Amino acid sequence: MGLTVDNVLPANSIPGEVHQHLKQIHVTEHDVLYRFEHINQDWIAMQDWTYTVEFSLTSKPSDQFVLHLDNVGTHASFKLNGKDVGQTDNLFRNYFFDLDNLYVDGRPNRLEIKIDSTVRKTFEIRAMYDKMPGQDPFWNYLWLKENWIAMSRTQQTDFGWDWGPAIVPMGLFGSVHVMQKVPFVTEKPLVI
Repeated sequence: MGLTVDNVLPANSIPGEVHQHLKQIHVTEHDVLYRFEHINQDWIAMQDWTYTVEFSLTSKPSDQFVLHLDNVGTHASFKLNGKDVGQTDNLFRNYFFDLDNLYVDGRPNRLEIKIDSTVRKTFEIRAMYDKMPGQDPFWNYLWLKENWIAMSRTQQTDFGWDWGPAIVPMGLFGSVHVMQKVPFVTEKPLVI
């Protein structure tokens, strides 16, 4: 397991990215894009990272809450007060996780966000694909040899391109909100 970034980041650091946060807390000296620093910091993409935050909710008995996540990069799991909330595996979508029966009313709640190494998870997905029945091993070898990065739903240029560095950023690139559920009521049928 990687170094834990735990309650040391300023509140305005999310949204953000692991390389950026490690520089903010002086774990790394230079920006990842400085000279050849992407080579010195390649170990970061091979680690899992954990963020934690505490918050309180005061609610009425009828209140229900969801955790809304936007642009989580990319493979992550979420726990609230030690109980599983959900997992993400796609940078390009929003997630809503039900928090009913998981939060404690009026007292601190601890949200743990574990960001898994995109590189490691991509290789794990590729290994599963290699073992799928009915696949042509020769075709798989030819295609996967060059295109293994396509196994993760993340920005493909994160793995490098032409002259660009392969940084493989991980983190919370969008918003993270605890939202109250509001019942949807309409007087007319909803036509889509």
